[in-house]
Amino acid sequence: FSNIDIEGKLIQGDFINIHKFLPDIKDATTVLSINDKNFQEKLKLFKSLNNDMIVTKVTIDKDTVKISSQDTENTIEDDVKASSIEGKALEIAFNNDYLIATTKQYDQFKMCMTSNVSAAIITKNQ
Repeated sequence: FSNIDIEGKLIQGDFINIHKFLPDIKDATTVLSINDKNFQEKLKLFKSLNNDMIVTKVTIDKDTVKISSQDTENTIEDDVKASSIEGKALEIAFNNDYLIATTKQYDQFKMCMTSNVSAAIITKNQ
């Protein structure tokens, strides 16, 4: 995490150690590199078709990546171009607005994950 700056106001008291909630990139069991320039448009399309589709599921297999979203009546699914997939197969869900916000600055990015219930680390693909 050498490229992360956290700013805040110093307040007296005991607080939660946030570092124990953030996984270490070295411990990632699934690493996905995305090079799909249309990734943002796909996420925005999911949202525009139905505002109730607030969760995007990312399904990672050995050689494919799919994103999907559903409401009570419809399911939308699309393939994502991945430049590399390393580690275990994984199915993980994200808030669609969160994915849009965290990936909008990158045409290519890396998602490092340890499980489907842990935080994912999204960084620029280098």
